[in-house]
Amino acid sequence: MSGQHPIVSVVIPAYNAGMTIERTIQSVLNQTYPSYEILVVDDGSCDDTQEKVQRYGDSVHYIYQANAGAAAARNTGVNSAKGEWIAFLDADDEWHPQKLEIQMQFTTSKQDVVLVTNNPLIVRDGEQKDFSPVSGEPTYSIWRHELFLRRNKIHTSSVLISKAAYEAVGGCDTGLLNAQDRDLWLKLLYIGTGICINEPLTKYYHLSTGLSRNLVRRFQCDLTLIDRWDHRKVDTLDINQRISVEKFVRIKYAVLFSMTFKLLRFNKQADAKQFWHILHDFHKKEYPYLPCLPWGLFRALVYLEAQRQSWKYGSQDLNN
Repeated sequence: MSGQHPIVSVVIPAYNAGMTIERTIQSVLNQTYPSYEILVVDDGSCDDTQEKVQRYGDSVHYIYQANAGAAAARNTGVNSAKGEWIAFLDADDEWHPQKLEIQMQFTTSKQDVVLVTNNPLIVRDGEQKDFSPVSGEPTYSIWRHELFLRRNKIHTSSVLISKAAYEAVGGCDTGLLNAQDRDLWLKLLYIGTGICINEPLTKYYHLSTGLSRNLVRRFQCDLTLIDRWDHRKVDTLDINQRISVEKFVRIKYAVLFSMTFKLLRFNKQADAKQFWHILHDFHKKEYPYLPCLPWGLFRALVYLEAQRQSWKYGSQDLNN
């Protein structure tokens, strides 16, 4: 851990994280890469988060703010960061001891790298999993910007971001109710290169909190993100028109179709029909010469697909 001039600033947003914050901080202190600082941004916790963080003394920089959400906490942390690179880590996740060391080796693999990520090791309720040793030279893949118009593919605890790039795109958009992380990846990958190291260097604890909860709000935010990149609009973010209109229309159509499908699978009939109307209107606008799938037929196809999956996997729970 370096002193006055760390290369990496590790930003950990924490809200009532007393149960897990020590495990998370320790995974940073175990890093083989030496030049880093740790900033824990307490987002208005009312448990013993502060007490547990401050036990580490000067090893951790503790920052308190009134509750404003994880995106605002990340912005607060970056504003206080001294490093050239920013690494985000959620307060209930962990890192492989070589995570930063390996990621920093890839920051110069391409000329304009602004984002480095890695594969997650997903730990579900009741599971115990350990990191495997990293042997040989890890391989990597290049992230494509338009992939993130469809859905998020990055776990926040895996990212290493150029601080200059983070500031250039305005950081996390706290005006969004959901998907602030995916919005950030989209903006970063528009101005530079993102790579994914094909090694599980982040332990992500997946809690079963009910996938269908807030699904409608999440989908509405997803549509907001997509529409920001329609360069037919005056306030488009795609100022260089890198995504063709044809590709944009195909992506949005596929996303709307998937949203309606998922809402029906979760028995949210009224919400699904609202999204089907959005899909129907979008279809009429972009493909006026082709008939749109009727609502009744759409529902029938979803039911048949649910039955097919239940037969295949031996489960009668159509929400799985």
